Amino acid sequence: MSAEDLLVIAPHPDDETLGAGGTVARAAAAGMTVTVVTVAAHMPPLYSEAVHAQTLAESRKAQAILGAAEPRYLDIPALSLGEMPVAQLNGAIAEAVGDLRPSVVLCPYPDRHIDHRLIFDAVMVATRPVGAGSGAKVVNNAVMHAEMVILIEAVAMAKKLGIKLDKMVEILGRPDGIMRPLEHRVAERIARNTDRPVVLVPVAD
Repeated sequence: MSAEDLLVIAPHPDDETLGAGGTVARAAAAGMTVTVVTVAAHMPPLYSEAVHAQTLAESRKAQAILGAAEPRYLDIPALSLGEMPVAQLNGAIAEAVGDLRPSVVLCPYPDRHIDHRLIFDAVMVATRPVGAGSGAKVVNNAVMHAEMVILIEAVAMAKKLGIKLDKMVEILGRPDGIMRPLEHRVAERIARNTDRPVVLVPVAD
């Protein structure tokens, strides 16, 4: 990878689009090579092979639309990461970082989903300022993830109130709406609870 490349570590096939699709598209349009590494998969034992094949096909199509490079899939069954030795998961993500040597790494926020938390920790290990992690700027997509949740809830809210979705989003995005205070709250939370520099990407999704 060159000095202008972005690596997105997605816990599952859809997180890169729902959580950071706008950022991926903007980066690709600006000439950056964007590679998405998807760690877990919707595959047996919790999901059927048909679901696995469908989600991979949808993921590839979505990433192509966004302008990302050839995707990588680690294909670890969803919700089974906690059963793996920590060193094995860390090693799988560190290998991807080592192969690609990105200048920017976009990682998931360690929310209530166990896969997200474990992958966040593994990314922190893989991007330590030594070896392949040297010089990589780690971007935590907490704000994007939080706003994604708000937008999903906005769909249900708009339907219930009989308001068009674009109008609901406009209301939430007003200076006195929920989006701006949310950005500030999440930014403050990150600042208090991490010992690593965190860069917040402006949200345009």
